[in-house]
Amino acid sequence: MDSCYDILRGTWDEIDTWLETVVGVNEAKMRMKQIAREKPGKYFVFCVVDQSIIASVDTGAKSRSVKSDGTSS
Repeated sequence: MDSCYDILRGTWDEIDTWLETVVGVNEAKMRMKQIAREKPGKYFVFCVVDQSIIASVDTGAKSRSVKSDGTSS
């Protein structure tokens, strides 16, 4: 049987919101990425059984583009 994983918004040090529980680690990672695409920010997948963070993503940071001369903007 697959374990359940919580998806949370924020960081371990500063949890913002519990979002949902998903069965299966791969499903939880995919769902976290989907949520992050729809609403940029910091998210992580937490395994309640192991009390550990399985994956995290931060889509809230502004991306920097690199110009053709090698400098960034």
